[in-house]
Amino acid sequence: MICPKCGKETLTILDYCQNCKADLTEFHKLRDSTLEGTGETHSGFSLESKLLNFGPAGGIILMLIAVVWFITSYSAGRMLVHPLILFITGLVVFFKA
Repeated sequence: MICPKCGKETLTILDYCQNCKADLTEFHKLRDSTLEGTGETHSGFSLESKLLNFGPAGGIILMLIAVVWFITSYSAGRMLVHPLILFITGLVVFFKA
């Protein structure tokens, strides 16, 4: 890290600059406050969560995706449970709206 006071390289873990002995605790607090809440989280269900708000059309789209996914995986010799769960979610969204 570069010291904001003297501009020389110093260790990040220290609370003071090794060169000019300046107090870096305020700098660490400012850095930590600017970093809070800036990270984006991805749950892995972004498509489903967006389609849940589309009402019956979103449910139909979810069911179509599930059917295509199931047929594709079944033709490849695999039987997956995830398309079934997605299909049931689409049914729930369709009838809920």
